[in-house]
Amino acid sequence: MIGGSADIDICKIPLSNDTIHRRIKDMSENIGQNTAKTLANSNFALQVDETTDITGNAQLIAFVRFIHENDIINQLICCRELPDFTTGKHIFQVISSYLEEIKVSWKSCIGICTDGAPAMTGHLKGFVAHVKELNEDILVTHCFLHREALVTKFLPSDLKIVLEQCVKMVNYIKSRPLKSRLFSKLCQAMEAKYESLLLHTEVRWLSRGKVISRVLKLKDEMKIFFEQNKN
Repeated sequence: MIGGSADIDICKIPLSNDTIHRRIKDMSENIGQNTAKTLANSNFALQVDETTDITGNAQLIAFVRFIHENDIINQLICCRELPDFTTGKHIFQVISSYLEEIKVSWKSCIGICTDGAPAMTGHLKGFVAHVKELNEDILVTHCFLHREALVTKFLPSDLKIVLEQCVKMVNYIKSRPLKSRLFSKLCQAMEAKYESLLLHTEVRWLSRGKVISRVLKLKDEMKIFFEQNKN
């Protein structure tokens, strides 16, 4: 598209693993520095969560929300490994250490959102308890997405039957490459808005609604497909 000479120029650009790593690190540091400058002169709220990566190590993730030039900014502020324990004290120490690095005070934090786990919200030893020792006016909230995820663990029997039937039909098509391709061809022939179904992921509760919504939008195509594949 841009001519053969461009290939030569592109090949001159260093793209080794070290180069890519260095550029990513430089961009990350630049974003962190700009965020630190903004937080130094404004109030902010934190959303903190602890998770475990594929290697079994505990990772602490913190998002920050603040107002900048009349816009509400939501941004990842840090991701730090918890080397030993995942208690409220250790979580507090990791977050406090990072805030000290970027020269931001807990006094500027007006809110904290967590998943409600004891390590986060324990009255005596939780992360929030340690923060309140430095800023007693801080507002603490329980993540509404997490609360909704807990609620959806217990579906009414009629809704559960619908979900199970939808998942069963979707798995019948999606788990077989040939049938998946045939279903896609059928959707194309019927000029459907979508050409594939969505798999249900148990650990992602929002996928339930997406799975059922996609089934409803392709219900006519699915009806024809199952009629053609009765045997």
